[in-house]
Amino acid sequence: MRKIGAFLALLLAASGASADGIHNPQTNASALTTGTVAAARGGAGTVNGALKGNGSGTVSQAACADLSNAAAGCSSTSLPVTSLAVTCTRDLSTATSTQTIPNATDCGGVTTFGFQPSACDADGAVSNNTFIVFSAHSGPSLSQWSWEYLTGGPFFEPTYFMAPADGSTTNYQTAQLTAYNATTLTLSWTKTGSPTGTFTFVIRCFK
Repeated sequence: MRKIGAFLALLLAASGASADGIHNPQTNASALTTGTVAAARGGAGTVNGALKGNGSGTVSQAACADLSNAAAGCSSTSLPVTSLAVTCTRDLSTATSTQTIPNATDCGGVTTFGFQPSACDADGAVSNNTFIVFSAHSGPSLSQWSWEYLTGGPFFEPTYFMAPADGSTTNYQTAQLTAYNATTLTLSWTKTGSPTGTFTFVIRCFK
């Protein structure tokens, strides 16, 4: 039997026939031409994705921690969102009322910050008055202030989050940031006089 086995081995070598790992399972890995090497034998097997070796010739699917040597940052597929800016509008002719920010109608379809805000700032301008610009900030305690840049110069408003005017000092709206909700905030607007125009503002909030 030994002679027959040796003869077959010589015959295969002489013919140049390649092994497929099934009919000649004892060949080395470099001679394989078909088939799939099982993970238990150091091959990919049916694993789809990154591979992890165990140091003994067996591989398995790699987890996130395996790719980063257990670094915590690998556990998330994206960076956490800690701030978001949205562009919204306010029709200054609208009566005194509250406005949820963001909302689909006034904020281009955006309806949530994706987190509970804790501080916000904003800036904007009124459509029919190129002289007014606004910037403001509100902290966790809802303290707020704003600067108004009107034709007569800048005016400081220590109690309003926003105070857009239509070019005069008698027709305007003021907004106070009155609530940080789960994923939105509430602006309470008060109308004074008969302001016109659209106030477009970018508001950025932080988690």
